[in-house]
Formats: sequence, structure tokens, C-alpha cells
Amino acid sequence: MSQCLNFTIKFAVILCISFATLVMPAAAQSVLEPLILNTQDRADIKRIENYLNSIETLKSRFIQMTSQGDTSQGEFYLSRPGKLRIAYDPPVPVLIISNGIFLLYKDTKLDQSSYTTLSSTPASVLVKENIRLNKDGLIITKIDRDANTFRISLKQGDDPYSGAITLIFSDKPLMLRQWTVLDAQGITVEFALIEPRFGLDLDPELFKFSMMPKNRREN
Repeated sequence: MSQCLNFTIKFAVILCISFATLVMPAAAQSVLEPLILNTQDRADIKRIENYLNSIETLKSRFIQMTSQGDTSQGEFYLSRPGKLRIAYDPPVPVLIISNGIFLLYKDTKLDQSSYTTLSSTPASVLVKENIRLNKDGLIITKIDRDANTFRISLKQGDDPYSGAITLIFSDKPLMLRQWTVLDAQGITVEFALIEPRFGLDLDPELFKFSMMPKNRREN
């Protein structure tokens, strides 16, 4: 497997599997101190929460980029609450599915799978039934605004050394465009949506998988 492919798989895991893998270096920890929110911050947070909670389904092409120059693409599906699917284009043999309770990470080339609870992953931020960005164990650490873009960074409040995920929106109108994760070496992973479409009827089969015993491989 090529070095580029190894990097892509590594960052797919970083993006979706667990905040626990994103331990920040000391230089980056100061960025993640809890933010004191002003009136404008609270109004914008409420506006974003209302927008995210209004999303029922989403389908989009995506491009995943890292600060080391690695790039991959694929298809992203979201069905709230609880369900998502990330299917990478060849040659990346990665499939990630959430069925609302568990999240599957599958290497389709080796036909090997691993599982984790959805609630332990950054992905749960987007698929909760009631998204609350400054509650339920999440802390807002940074807000950035410009004329057409809004960025909000989050971390888990019960782990001061956990990493951050930044949600990026276009504004006027408000629309989710991208999210970014930072790893322990200071490497960023950007997951950008390409022409996302909302409110589509998505096949429930997209979000189904069977959990096999640990000593067996999936068929």
C-alpha cells in the first residue's frame, strides 16, 4: 500500500473514530481553553444549532485534505438522528457507517471491520437528535467570523487533553461546508462538502451493517 494511501486511511480514522486519538501538543492546548461567550456569540451559536437541527438528510461528494498534502474523495450521506455513511473512492479501501448506535470502520480491501460507539466519536456532533454545541459534554473553544464564513471549534469538556473539531459554515445563507480535525502532531485534516444537497430521500440500507463476533470476519 502506498504511503499516500496509508496517510489517507490514518486520517479517516482520526476524522471519525475517536476524540481520544487526538491528544494535542502543549503548544496547541492554549487554543482550546474554554471561550467566554458574549451576546453575539450566544446568538450565533443558537442560530447554528437551529440550522443543524433542521437538517434531516444530506448527500454530498467530499474531498478530504491534510496539511501534509494528501487528498482523497468520496460520497458522504447523513440521516439524522444518528446515521451517516462515508465511502471513499478507490484506491482508498475505507467505508465508515453509523447506524445510530455504533460506528463501523471497514477496510474493504482486507475485509476487516472495527466498531465503536457513536457517542465516543466527533461524528456524533452532527447526528445527535438535539444538537447543543455548548452542552452535553462539549465546550466551545473558539469562534471565528468573516464576511461570509463562520467557524466554531469544539472539544470534549471531560478531557482537557482531547483534540478539537472545527465546524465551518458559509453564511448568508447559513450552510455547513466543512469540518477540520487537528491531530497530536499538529497535522490538520479538512473534510469539505462539494455541492451538498439537503432533504433527499435516502435509502435506509445505506446505514445498515451487521456486527460480527470478534473472532470472525464479515462476509
